[in-house]
Amino acid sequence: MFLFVVLSLQNQASNAQSWQSLGTGVDFSVYALEVDTLQDELYVGGWFTTAGGISCNGIAKWDGTDWYSLNGGTNSGGFILTIFYFNNEIYVGGRFDSIGGVAAKNIAKWNYTTWQALGDGLNGDVHSISSFNGQIYAGGSFDSTGSQPLNHIGRWNGISWDSLSSGVGGSIYGMLSFGNNLIVGGNFNRAGTISSAGSIAQWNGTSWNTMGIGFNNNVFNFYNFNSELYVCGRFTSSSPPISKYIAKWDGSTWHNVSYPNTLGSLDPRIDDLIEFNGQLHIIGNFTSPRCVARYDGTIIDSLEHGLSGAGSCFQIFRGELIVGGIFNFAGFNVPNTNSLARWVLNTDISEQEKDQQILYIHSAGNSQIIRIPFINNKAISRLEIFDCQGKLVKEILLKGDNNIDLSDISQGIYIYRVKNNNGPASTGKVLVY
Repeated sequence: MFLFVVLSLQNQASNAQSWQSLGTGVDFSVYALEVDTLQDELYVGGWFTTAGGISCNGIAKWDGTDWYSLNGGTNSGGFILTIFYFNNEIYVGGRFDSIGGVAAKNIAKWNYTTWQALGDGLNGDVHSISSFNGQIYAGGSFDSTGSQPLNHIGRWNGISWDSLSSGVGGSIYGMLSFGNNLIVGGNFNRAGTISSAGSIAQWNGTSWNTMGIGFNNNVFNFYNFNSELYVCGRFTSSSPPISKYIAKWDGSTWHNVSYPNTLGSLDPRIDDLIEFNGQLHIIGNFTSPRCVARYDGTIIDSLEHGLSGAGSCFQIFRGELIVGGIFNFAGFNVPNTNSLARWVLNTDISEQEKDQQILYIHSAGNSQIIRIPFINNKAISRLEIFDCQGKLVKEILLKGDNNIDLSDISQGIYIYRVKNNNGPASTGKVLVY
């Protein structure tokens, strides 16, 4: 039985985590990602002209293998800032005069064959599209549709745009349906008749309400994680309490949570949040970790050296974490990851590392102590252990001591990775028997 397990281990494709490209990717910035759950396809929006070598101004579709244009995308110079899947249609917003050859002012929808305008469109950039109570909402820097005032937010009733009271007093960058309200964030103080919103407010379907004191700068996005509302942006305070770039709402007040180091960043911020593999992840422009990180109330790490520049958006597609932004590469200069990359859990690391070692660990009572012979005792490293599906099961910070207690690891086959800040990780296999 032991021999069988060892042979299975040696012949099994091993799993770990790594950065990979989406084919040959796109040629410039990515601002929006969305998944069509019916067709199982990923939509990518931004300011680019090609994807996988195909001409596709501002928007393209990835099916997991190939790239596709959506009737050519926006007019030259146009770009997409937000994509939203709703009722088997794809809604996009940004800055454009036409899309797929159809006249449409900054917002449109795709029905898998053609693009359609939404009424007279909107007269400024559309930064966010969301749904609330079964209807589409758009937020941005616009203030009208045709001759009708909207003041940065509007509701599409299927025929025309409706205003929400008197809207808000500045740009909207993010929206989320949460509980019985539509939460909106941006750069504004006024929401309806309320003059002290602090860049964040909630719409209950008929009126506006504040959310505590709010924030002193831009709010970019929201995420519902474990039934708690997280908010991120460029803000540096909410008094009380003091917060930077990320905060948590308990229904009546804001709570401070740990934020990444932004020392040296020209424009420090967190742009987006998402849950992946059971943990919250953050992306934006920060230096430590490098622009993307796992987060559990305190920052964990940069996902294999992170991104070379600012990240903008997240999405989950076929069990992989997709990231977009304005960066030259992900990880240690992975090819074709300019502004778009995927963090993959089930990579075959046996093809990436020639000098892998197999560690055999005998379970004796509650004691499973191993010694990893090639850990640099002079450097601070991190040991990660994954199951064969690529799920992280244990993580240990190594500070010059390579005697590791694995007493809480069950019998089975695992992958280990030892990381430090100086270069690629060392990887190998672990058999606990």
